[in-house]
Amino acid sequence: MHKDVFSCVSPHCHPPILSVSRCKLLFLRRENFIIQKHMKNLRYIQLLSLALVAGTVNAQTGGDGTGETYRCDFSSSEQFTNEWSVTNRNGDLIQWEFIDWQNGPDGNPGCAYCQTNQTTGNDDFMTTMPLALQAGTNHVTFYAKGVRDDGTETLELLIGTTADVNEMSTIKQWTINSKTWKQKAVNFEIEQSGTYYLSLRSTSTNGFSTYVDDFSAGVGATKLTPELSIEKIVRPYSQCDYSETTAIGAVIRNTGNGDAQQITLAYTINGGSPVSETTDKTIAPDSSATFMFETQATCRQTVLTTSM
Repeated sequence: MHKDVFSCVSPHCHPPILSVSRCKLLFLRRENFIIQKHMKNLRYIQLLSLALVAGTVNAQTGGDGTGETYRCDFSSSEQFTNEWSVTNRNGDLIQWEFIDWQNGPDGNPGCAYCQTNQTTGNDDFMTTMPLALQAGTNHVTFYAKGVRDDGTETLELLIGTTADVNEMSTIKQWTINSKTWKQKAVNFEIEQSGTYYLSLRSTSTNGFSTYVDDFSAGVGATKLTPELSIEKIVRPYSQCDYSETTAIGAVIRNTGNGDAQQITLAYTINGGSPVSETTDKTIAPDSSATFMFETQATCRQTVLTTSM
């Protein structure tokens, strides 16, 4: 159960407060209080909560019969040099490199690293050794992160029949805006079995640095799973928005590696019956969408007074 841990309440209008519990994501709001000096007992009312209902998001699933063709854990500079080639297409002083001063998602040191050129932007590739892929569905997974949460890094995955990056085509693009390792994944189709090269391209312009680890490519489809969170409450913004017909809405973000479809959300007032609605919107990985409930809430603002 969620427990409120605030120690004071301002008498002015406040935006919603986000809080995460194990099973639900709650949006909590307080009613307005008039607080007098030397008040001994601080009381509050939990007025409104918005819950992202667990287990109601349709995930894209792949078969379990995947075969791993190639895997790189970036455990040494020799591995990086022998198995990857680097292309610095814009000719600046920045390119992909191996570093051992950053731990990967498994806690072991070593990963690939590319600093962001905030002046000209990045155009940097790291390309695999030749890989044998089969006609039909294939997949790539890897972990990536930025150096800070307030930067935006961008990555592309390309494929070609030679190591010439100018002859490759783009499979997928990702946006990275977290300093926490997150798995990226994609399923893709090729028409003919043969030898292929895969390349990760950094196209960052406004970020700081990009890290990549545990790159894997193989035959068959991998499971793609969404991971949703409440990014922002858009209505009501504060207690000043309370009325007999209060609009309820939030921005939902998908930080997983699969599309989120048929998303069901719910809100409750004062512990009452949940109001649930399902949206047909699809939220792609690394994307957000605004959800507004059609059923509005009745929120009467109550002012409480306390005495010494």
